[in-house]
Amino acid sequence: MSIKIMIDNGLSARKAMHLAGTSQGSYYYRKRKNERNMKDKELLPKVQELSLRKPMYGTRMMAAYASRELNRPVNRKAVKHAFRLLGWNRPQLKKRDLIKASDGRQSQAG
Repeated sequence: MSIKIMIDNGLSARKAMHLAGTSQGSYYYRKRKNERNMKDKELLPKVQELSLRKPMYGTRMMAAYASRELNRPVNRKAVKHAFRLLGWNRPQLKKRDLIKASDGRQSQAG
């Protein structure tokens, strides 16, 4: 018997959920919409433009740079969200990987 039917027949919601073997949290749970949009519409194209000019800037420097360009404060988390929407998030290189990438050869101990 459905929980909705039991509630409609006069049983309390708590007892109906107990009889059905489900929790209150799972009964009242509503899945959030997967909104992949920015609240600040002008920030995404601006971040994209600025990051093409300064590709080595991370989220902190890009937030400061965007603040200067837009003449208003820009949150670092908003820049991080823009990077994530653009698909520009990648793990930070470890020191040894960075050295290998810049050196191109293994150092010899001796």
